[in-house]
Amino acid sequence: MGSITNSQAREIPIKLDFLANGNYTADIYADAPNVAQNPNHLAQQTRTVSKTDAVVLKLASGGGQIIRLRGQN
Repeated sequence: MGSITNSQAREIPIKLDFLANGNYTADIYADAPNVAQNPNHLAQQTRTVSKTDAVVLKLASGGGQIIRLRGQN
């Protein structure tokens, strides 16, 4: 999944109810907390998610976020 925003920072909750049953590994690449000082700095997080979860996209001004979802066996 990918997202991008304009000059307005925002948080967007996304339900993962479109996923099939089972667990997934979510590799999340987002704007780092210090993005105002270093616009090229990214934060990476990996977590397990399922269709009952939601993620909150935290988009910095002019920023974006990507989430790679991989099924777990």
